[in-house]
Amino acid sequence: MILILGLGAYFELKYTKSRVQQGYVLSKLLEYSLEIRRYEKNFFLYKKQADIEISNKYVIEVLKILKHNRSLSVSIIGKQRTLKFETSLKKYHNLLNYIIENKNLVSKAQKAEVRKLGKQIILTVENINRMEYASFHKGYALSFRVYVASILIILLTGFYIILRLSRTVIGSLSTVEKNMNKFVKTGYHKLDLNIQEREIVSLQNAFNRMIVSLDRNKKRLVQSEKLAALGTLLSGIAHELNNPISNISLTCQVLLSELNEKNHDNFDEKEIKSSLKMIDDETIRARNIIKTLLDYSRDKPSQKVCINLAELISDVLVLSRVSEKSRNIDYLVNIDPDIK
Repeated sequence: MILILGLGAYFELKYTKSRVQQGYVLSKLLEYSLEIRRYEKNFFLYKKQADIEISNKYVIEVLKILKHNRSLSVSIIGKQRTLKFETSLKKYHNLLNYIIENKNLVSKAQKAEVRKLGKQIILTVENINRMEYASFHKGYALSFRVYVASILIILLTGFYIILRLSRTVIGSLSTVEKNMNKFVKTGYHKLDLNIQEREIVSLQNAFNRMIVSLDRNKKRLVQSEKLAALGTLLSGIAHELNNPISNISLTCQVLLSELNEKNHDNFDEKEIKSSLKMIDDETIRARNIIKTLLDYSRDKPSQKVCINLAELISDVLVLSRVSEKSRNIDYLVNIDPDIK
C-alpha cells in the first residue's frame, strides 16, 4: 500500500512538473504574441522601421516555440487548428518581410491583412492559454481529490495497523499478567505462554532461566541455612546425645559388676530385664536423634506427601530440645497417632 502511494506521488509530481513547464512555454507564447501585436500597432501609427523589425523578430520566436512544442499545441487545440495557426504565423511573417524589404511601403489591403492575421494570432494564443488553464484547473481538482483519498487511506491503514498491534500486544500482555499472577499465588514454576511473537518468546525464555536460577539458589540457601543451624545447635546436640549414651554406659557397668560377682544365685531377672530395656530405649532415643538430624541436613527435593502428625511433632521436639533455651522445658504432647 505504501509503495503504491509512493509511486502515485512520484508520477503526480512528475506530471505537475510537466504542467509547470507547459505553463511557462504558453506564458512566453502569449507574451511574444502581445509584443508582436504592440509593435505592429506602433508601426502603423508612427511608421518606424524598427517597430516592424522587432515585431518580425517576435514572430520568429513564436514560430520556434511552436516548432519545439508542437505536441503541446496539438494536445490543447488539436492538429488542424495547430496547422492553421502555423499557416497564419508564416503568412504574417512573409507579409512583415515584404514590408521591411519595401521600405515600409504597404497598401491598404496588406495593412488590413496584417491586422487581421495579428488579431487571429492573439485570439489563437489566448484560446490556447484559456484551454490550458481549464485543463490545469481540472487536473488540479483531480490531484486534490487523489491527495485527500491518499491521506484517508494512509490514516485508515495506520489506524488498522495500530488496532491490530494494540490487540496483539494487549492480548500478549494479558496472558503474561495471568501467568505472573499464577506465579505469585502458586510459587516458582516455568511460564508457558503459548505466544509466537518473538519479543514475548524471548521474555518467556529469560523469565524461565531466571526461575531455574532462583530455584537452584533457593535450594542452596535452604541447605546452607540448615547446615548453619546445625552448627549453632552443635553443643545442644552433643548434650542431647550424651544423656542416653551416659545412661547406657552406667547401666552396662552395673550389669557387668553384677556379672563379675561369684555368687550368681542372687541375680534378679526382673532387674536385669529392666536394665536391658532401659539400654534399648536409650539406644532408640539416640538413634532417633541422629536420624532426625540426618533427615534435617540431607539435601533432597521437596515434595508433597502424607505424613504422620505425631511423628512430625516428635521430630520437631527432638530438634527443639537440643537448644539451650529449651533444655529445662517439659513438653506435654497429646496427639492421636493416626492423624495424618
